[in-house]
Amino acid sequence: MFKENDMVVYGIQGVCRVQDLVDRRVGENMISYYALTPVGAPTSTIYVPEENARLTGRIKPVLSREEVMELIQSMPELPDMWISDENRRKECYKNILLEGDQRALSAMIRTLYLHRQNQKAKGKKLHLSDERYLKDAERMLYSEFAVILNMNSEDMPAYIERQLKEAET
Repeated sequence: MFKENDMVVYGIQGVCRVQDLVDRRVGENMISYYALTPVGAPTSTIYVPEENARLTGRIKPVLSREEVMELIQSMPELPDMWISDENRRKECYKNILLEGDQRALSAMIRTLYLHRQNQKAKGKKLHLSDERYLKDAERMLYSEFAVILNMNSEDMPAYIERQLKEAET
């Protein structure tokens, strides 16, 4: 499925490099694992059992440069995902983070960003849990975009804003 040095996205860990497929003895069984190194934590290693479909299903190839640019251009048209019920909203956003789908992450970021602007206009702040979900989604998505575009993830919000302004003209 994946081979050494492939760049992948693994759940909330974000972008990782596949270091190797390693065999480890667990009891009397030999189990093969994907050894993943998170780009943001190069001294860490995550071992994902190759035969565990639920966990390996969370390993996804990174987007191509074209896919990233297409997703950025589509951001203004993404759906509003605001859910008034706080518990349902938390559950929905938690699932989006776990799934790591870039389009859903983008829609969630857009929704929370716009809600934060509306709250600010009313002299209020974004709820703390919503702020945390926004930061987690931005970290996940922007780290992937940064790797693909060979940029720093801190520069991604300004880059995305420039791309959207250029598209308007």
